[in-house]
Amino acid sequence: MMFIAGIFIGAILGVGIMCLLQVAKDDEE
Repeated sequence: MMFIAGIFIGAILGVGIMCLLQVAKDDEE
């Protein structure tokens, strides 16, 4: 259960970081 939760949280954090990077790139342009 903890293992699955870790993967789930990791996926959410990964998507969030990718979104932040995309926004940062858009702001630079």
